[in-house]
Amino acid sequence: LNPHNRQDDFILQVNPQLNVATQGRRANVVLDYQMQNLIFQDHAQYNDTKHQLATGLGTELVERTLFFDANAHYRQVALSGNQIDDPLRLTANNAETDLFTYTLTPRLRREVGSVAVFEAHYSRGNVHYSETTLQNNNATTDAVGAKISSGRQFRRWQWLVNYQHTQNNIEEANKVSPTLERTLAESKHKLTRKSMLILRGGYESNQYTSQSLQQENAGSEWGVGFDLTPSSRTLLHALIGERYFGQTQEVDLSHRTARSLYTLSYHEAVTTRNQLESQAVITLNQLPSSITNDVLLNKTLAFKTTHQFRKTNITFEITRLDSDNLNSGIGEQSDIYGTTWRWQLNRRSDVETKLKWIERALNSGSDYTDQATAEVSYIRKMQRQVEGRIFYAYLDQLSSTPLYDYHRNLVGIVVNITF
Repeated sequence: LNPHNRQDDFILQVNPQLNVATQGRRANVVLDYQMQNLIFQDHAQYNDTKHQLATGLGTELVERTLFFDANAHYRQVALSGNQIDDPLRLTANNAETDLFTYTLTPRLRREVGSVAVFEAHYSRGNVHYSETTLQNNNATTDAVGAKISSGRQFRRWQWLVNYQHTQNNIEEANKVSPTLERTLAESKHKLTRKSMLILRGGYESNQYTSQSLQQENAGSEWGVGFDLTPSSRTLLHALIGERYFGQTQEVDLSHRTARSLYTLSYHEAVTTRNQLESQAVITLNQLPSSITNDVLLNKTLAFKTTHQFRKTNITFEITRLDSDNLNSGIGEQSDIYGTTWRWQLNRRSDVETKLKWIERALNSGSDYTDQATAEVSYIRKMQRQVEGRIFYAYLDQLSSTPLYDYHRNLVGIVVNITF
């Protein structure tokens, strides 16, 4: 690590990792654990051992009727709003906190003949931070949902009614626990062999803190759109409407050729931060306010193209994330550009190159963080169950907070053994 105009050091990492995945007729289990050992050559006070754990369980308790899902994650996340989470967990100043989350979800599914399908679930989630300054933001989430949709006998007309209620219970006494409630009905009418008309209507009633006052945000919603399949290789879904926060749109477009796939999507979602954390999503929207009681309006525009040739795969990705904090009114914008190129040298060996650029800034003020990464890997299939990888990675980060300016050169060797 070498922060600009500051000290640098050589770091040795020894990272054993265990991944277990089993799949049965009625149950799937996944466990992924990594121990990260950091040894600094000149700054032994930063030596550290970190642990990352991800587990998942999916079971079918009663055939085609009752299901149970569970997952748990333990990881480290950045404390600062001006610091992008580092997937390698090599922060320049060790400004991290341990984050533990779990989610338990029983689900019920029942077919009512060929007329309708009924589904219901209850979900219990928990978010816990080890940092004492964040422990007031520890929270649990209770969510219930029910949906009834059209059955097999409906061919030209499809319909559904969906209800969702989510409440976050914040430990800090003077914070209002956000509540999100939404009832939605949707109807799809087949117009032609290749097109469907979509009609949507519903009502939302939400409660969350806004400028230290409890405020209800409620209103009806509507939407109209279409699904279009002009060919077997092209799919288009588009919808425009209005929700309590204003006009809303959603788009999904995909087109496939013999060697390429193009996808374009735009979606808007109201969510709470601890819902994002409980899913163990590394987010860029580290807004400078309280953590788990934030209610966010996320607008995501994403474009991706993949090209596959005889010995080469190339992927390009562009993502724009606008995240508006509905509590404080502070907004954040993130632009992500990335490309991956993988070339097959021979039957056992590949070369992979990755480039990525992230720009992140608040819509008001001058806070920003820019990050550029580049990685080159040589991958070798040594035996049927043994794969090795040698790689070089470079990272350069520039922030409005000089403490988080740094660049890094990394050389690594990874051996994967499958039992």
